[in-house]
Amino acid sequence: MVVKVTTKRPYPNLLQDSPVPIATGYYNEVGEDQFMRAPVAAGPFKFVSQEVNQSIVVARFDDFWDEGRKANFERLVMKAVPDETTRISGLQSGQLDVVQGLSANGAEQLDGSGGIRIVTSESASLGFIQMLDNRDDGPSPLKNLRVREALLMAVDRQAIADTLYKGYAQVAATPMLTTTDGYDASFEPQAYDPDRAKQILAEEGAANLELDLNSYSSSPSIPNVMKFVEAISGYWAKVGVKVNLTLDDNATYVQKSYDQAYDGASVFSINGSFASELTGYVPYFTTDGILTSHADTRFDDVLDKALATMDDGEREEYGRQLNELMRETLYVLPMVRFDNVMAIGPRVAEFRPKVATPIAEPFWYLEAE
Repeated sequence: MVVKVTTKRPYPNLLQDSPVPIATGYYNEVGEDQFMRAPVAAGPFKFVSQEVNQSIVVARFDDFWDEGRKANFERLVMKAVPDETTRISGLQSGQLDVVQGLSANGAEQLDGSGGIRIVTSESASLGFIQMLDNRDDGPSPLKNLRVREALLMAVDRQAIADTLYKGYAQVAATPMLTTTDGYDASFEPQAYDPDRAKQILAEEGAANLELDLNSYSSSPSIPNVMKFVEAISGYWAKVGVKVNLTLDDNATYVQKSYDQAYDGASVFSINGSFASELTGYVPYFTTDGILTSHADTRFDDVLDKALATMDDGEREEYGRQLNELMRETLYVLPMVRFDNVMAIGPRVAEFRPKVATPIAEPFWYLEAE
């Protein structure tokens, strides 16, 4: 079967943005509700059963067209186990074979224990601070580039990466992930310099800056997000900034962020699942983006051109321009890139997660002993 798609304009990310093929006849026959309970799609596994918010069971699809992606085991059970202690004990007891989303402490506890190995997907997500007051015309110290620069240099991001994340994180020079078109490895992160930060704040009349900082209380893309936020707040306090911290649950925080209900600054993240292409930055950096932190139309111009070209070299160049704009403007303060830390048990011969994503996929890279 051949499917022909005609777009209104060049669309280089069409394949990535297209939905996964499903069995349309089956969907039309059973309807939305039944399809969600027992879906049928195209892939190397077929659906067996599920318990909502608990587990999904799939079986190897022996008639799958790609022999190289067929599993060497018959069934795969995916379980939702929110508590890390339970995940760790499940792996140690052999009840689980692969766990993901481990903390640095959890990884240390498991590494080398009973044949357990640690696997990482580097730079899977990136945590940053949005300077939201740049979205409108109202007065705010955060509109001052030197103030934003001072806030960035006031945070010891290397200490956060080394101490809180024990090496499973890296200091970010810009909010762009390493796998995105246009990422420039030559960019050096802003150095930690609290004395200079304090001096700049005084020079700009912000020596007693009071800052509203908003954050979620848990996040799949920022491990240990509350300690992450507390660390940043603590460094800002050391240079005289009074931080008013608001913590909301994940669902509330994301919805209020979409509604642009927060002022001041907000903690957010971008992950490799969305930022492998430049389209992932549209919500954060275009002036009408749902999560934008500024009203600077230069970002619109660069991203419009990047998303309209089919030429890889041109897209790379526009990505470099976007990266440079991020670095020059500091509407978004880059903090650290996080690795997705996973552990695999002795019954697993090989597990290769998708590059730069906090999601443990694709499943055909899982091979049993």
